Amino acid sequence: MRVIGVAILLVATCARAAPADVRLLLPKSGPVKVAFVVSDNATLIDIAGPMQVFDQVQSPDKTEFQTFTVSEKRRPIKEGR
Repeated sequence: MRVIGVAILLVATCARAAPADVRLLLPKSGPVKVAFVVSDNATLIDIAGPMQVFDQVQSPDKTEFQTFTVSEKRRPIKEGR
């Protein structure tokens, strides 16, 4: 969960640092890719909940989101308690 918190903090900090007239541009075609950073001791609900939100977005312009997880190593992650 510590890595997830750091990732969210980093995104929030970058968003505040951007000038007001700069917007995130979506790709002209294809899905918007959203990565969730996971590490050992991550709690399943902390990852599954936000992923489900993106997976169930209903957008008037048919924007789709492709969610996936990333981690430092390719080995299985051990869930925290």
